[in-house]
Amino acid sequence: MSRLLRGSEVRRADHLIDKLFTDRWSPRAMTGEAINRQELMVLFEA
Repeated sequence: MSRLLRGSEVRRADHLIDKLFTDRWSPRAMTGEAINRQELMVLFEA
């Protein structure tokens, strides 16, 4: 059986953030593809 990894086990944040956010990291959600400004602004608006 595979074990779920916590985000802090596989990545380090570039800035000082709460460990809660680092641990919520999901390898399935990260593609490395850049997000354009319009999409980013829509997320902030929401």
